Amino acid sequence: MAQMIKIDEVEYDADKLSNEAKAQLMHLRVIEVENARLQAQLAINQTARVAYVNALKAELAKYNGQTAEAAKA
Repeated sequence: MAQMIKIDEVEYDADKLSNEAKAQLMHLRVIEVENARLQAQLAINQTARVAYVNALKAELAKYNGQTAEAAKA
């Protein structure tokens, strides 16, 4: 069975594409994989940022003589 791809609601048989179109499709797939990897990395970074902010607030609360719960408010 032929691999079909859909672009702008039009289906194409990937096997019948020109070599240039196949190359562009390959580049597009590489970019989509890279975008997914970057999105995952961004989620990790955002989670780490929240953890660092919370740790900083807790440390600052000690410095100011407050409890960690008061620093979160």
